[in-house]
Amino acid sequence: MKLYYDVQYSLTKNDLTKELLQRINSVLTINRNNYNYFYLADHYYNGVSAVKRILKKFPEMEPYAFEYEEEVRDEKYTYWILSNFPKDYSFFSNVQVIEGENKDNIDFEILLKIAEGIPRSFPLFHAVFLFDQIDWSQNLGVTDDSEWGINSIRYINDWWTPKRAISLHANVSLELPSNEQNTLPLISEETNESLLLLGNIKKKSLRIQLNEKEKRSAEDLEKTCHKLIVAFRNDLSKNNPVVFPHQLSEPNEYTFNIPRKPTILKIIKKLGYKHLPKEGFHGAVVFGKLTEKNHQILLEFDSGSTFANLRCNLIIKGPYWEHRMDEIPCTPKSHGHFVGIPDLETLEKVVENFCAVIPYLENTIINDIENLYGPAPKWFNYRG
Repeated sequence: MKLYYDVQYSLTKNDLTKELLQRINSVLTINRNNYNYFYLADHYYNGVSAVKRILKKFPEMEPYAFEYEEEVRDEKYTYWILSNFPKDYSFFSNVQVIEGENKDNIDFEILLKIAEGIPRSFPLFHAVFLFDQIDWSQNLGVTDDSEWGINSIRYINDWWTPKRAISLHANVSLELPSNEQNTLPLISEETNESLLLLGNIKKKSLRIQLNEKEKRSAEDLEKTCHKLIVAFRNDLSKNNPVVFPHQLSEPNEYTFNIPRKPTILKIIKKLGYKHLPKEGFHGAVVFGKLTEKNHQILLEFDSGSTFANLRCNLIIKGPYWEHRMDEIPCTPKSHGHFVGIPDLETLEKVVENFCAVIPYLENTIINDIENLYGPAPKWFNYRG
């Protein structure tokens, strides 16, 4: 088991790829790293090949280029990719990375020149840069390939309708405390200074990477919990064990400008939940609390794309696991779908109905899941 911080940075459309790589370069001149990885891919149906444009300007990139065939909706497409990611690189679980045959490291200056053209001259569909095995001025001596991604900086610039989706993260490893310890070891002052060179920090989260034996055990527990949740939901829908304080009906019209957060906060705090603004996303406010076993319960109140509806999703999290109960019910027959909000009075009733079912979930399925996993270490901090 490995422990590390994942540091996420605030970026805007004005943060150019070249400027971000220059920031990264300033960090890598202070902190030694072993590998510079890249993954640059065309869109499967875009007629313009950004990869071919790169090859024309930088013929030294030819060894990293290959064609890839992909089937999309029963149609086969061929497009070009530049990549030096190893085939067994598994740190990215949510980013598609197709590996090439050439695994050589590459000079940072070439990547910096390519970055100048992203996205205008080089309109890539996917662009991933990962600078791995950084020592972070802590003399970590990271050379073990099993620790891929734990001490790294990664920048992603992807096409996403109708704009680019960009993200910048830095990962820093920590010494694993004993279960009896209440606090985490501190990151060195030099490392903190390096992290600040990358930009404004948006969020810092504690992460755990499991070894293969631990992964297999976690997968077995995940399957068991999934079965528990499915059976529980079926029973909840069939037997309706919760008494809801309000009867609700589908409204004839909707209102789009009712402020949700103050009403939700006023009601939900009675259950011990606090507003977590950094966990929120477009159309949703998120509340959370810790259990006695040091697990975190999150409540996502999602207003949808029109802001005229409301639903509530419940998440229970441990140090390396997470289970969701999306769209929890707020009436005996709602089955968790979006509920229409025509006015402030209805909003209050809907939230109060959610507050009737949440304690029931905590005392039943959440309690069962916690007992399966056992308590989390006292030192684990979900806010980072």
